[in-house]
Amino acid sequence: MDKSISYDVREQRVDDVMQELGLTKCKDTIIGTQSVVKGISGGEKKRLSFAAEVLTNPPLMIVDETTSGLDSFMAENVVETLKNMASRGRTVLCVIQQPSSEVYELFDRVILMTEGRIAYMGPVKEATTFFASVGFKCPSYTNPADYLVHTISLVPGDEENSIQRIQTVCDSYEISEYSQQVQSAIDTFTQPDEAMVEEEAFADRSLYKASWLQQFRVVFWRCLLINARTPGITKVRLFQVLFLGVIFGLMYQGQEHDQAGIMNINGCLFIFLTNQTFNNVNNVINAFPMEVPIFRREHHNGMYRTDVYFLCKTFAELPIFILLPVILVGIDYWMVGMYPTAGAFFTALAVLIMVSNVAVSFGYVMSTVTDDVTISVAITPLCLIPLMLFGGFFLNNESIPPYFAWFGAISWFTYANELLIVNQWENVDNITCTPVGLDARCFRNGTEVIENLNYSAENTVLNWCLLAVLVLAFRLIAFFFLFVGARRK
Repeated sequence: MDKSISYDVREQRVDDVMQELGLTKCKDTIIGTQSVVKGISGGEKKRLSFAAEVLTNPPLMIVDETTSGLDSFMAENVVETLKNMASRGRTVLCVIQQPSSEVYELFDRVILMTEGRIAYMGPVKEATTFFASVGFKCPSYTNPADYLVHTISLVPGDEENSIQRIQTVCDSYEISEYSQQVQSAIDTFTQPDEAMVEEEAFADRSLYKASWLQQFRVVFWRCLLINARTPGITKVRLFQVLFLGVIFGLMYQGQEHDQAGIMNINGCLFIFLTNQTFNNVNNVINAFPMEVPIFRREHHNGMYRTDVYFLCKTFAELPIFILLPVILVGIDYWMVGMYPTAGAFFTALAVLIMVSNVAVSFGYVMSTVTDDVTISVAITPLCLIPLMLFGGFFLNNESIPPYFAWFGAISWFTYANELLIVNQWENVDNITCTPVGLDARCFRNGTEVIENLNYSAENTVLNWCLLAVLVLAFRLIAFFFLFVGARRK
């Protein structure tokens, strides 16, 4: 609504529209989603979609099959609302199928089209008169709309007679006064006032009726409500991290600082990275495709900007993607027996929170690059597996071929694994040396472990910065894809 309209007037307008369209009884009911969350009925969803458009009293409305799925009473109620809007100076164009005689009589003018030609365009009350004048009189006690549509329809098995009947009606319309009136009206408006066009083109007005902050406040609140009203998803995510955290903790429990412990602890750290990456990417892979149709419709209606929607969506989901790594590290860090200081614990936690958010950002890219969830799910592993291979666990950094070096540059596994390894082993001065074979290397302190992986504590600040850059870069890319998609009609 317009910025000058007060909050109380807006609330009253909402109540009036709900009352007018019979939505009062379900005003506190969740809309719901197909096969996931039970909500209002299909007819109520149809009326709600219509109510959202009627709310602002638009000067022009193009309505496509607004009565489909409604019973005769509610269909008549919706068309009466359109009729009232038209009587107040609005222009309403409506496509309707199989209207009842009562609904049909509510329209002022009607256009009948068949086989790419206009069969009639003029006042509703004169349609039957025109058809009667060309030899097709509507029988008594027959719905005029049904009769007119049947007259100009191509009947299977009787195509020859149907085509002849259609040609008779359409040819008669083209030489009728109704057609001449329409052509005269078209000729009147084919020469627009150039001054008016220029004034409209350079008018200083925004598509959006609310300020940026107002949009952000409302959309952010709605995103929070959506998260609160779908607790099942949050419960599954929490159960997942609790279950895997316990499994990891029991599997790697009580590691010692010896040669076997080096391999086990390093493996556990890399498991943390892969877990936070794959889980969080999968958590958001369908975040945007499911909401894109609603977002595009509301965005094109001037309700909110693309950047507002994107920021609200990401901020509303941020707390859960901070909580999940906190739970994982809180369970496993001390069970596994990693470097036992508070500083090392919080450093490892911070690294995994960064990894979680990089993975979410990458998931947003996969989610916005296409509207098809199936395609997003298919291409995501193709992108993740190469990035994981260059994380320093499966392949030593010095062994990476030069032509694949760029993979390591965009792999958060590389930077995060180096931070975790340095955090774990930098201050370990003594490691028990019990080599298993003659050729087995024995690491006597944490520095040797770090050097063997071609890592360095000197890269700590750089690695933190690069992780932050990846978070920002992936989100900008995701926003770009969403912005481009929002421009599609």
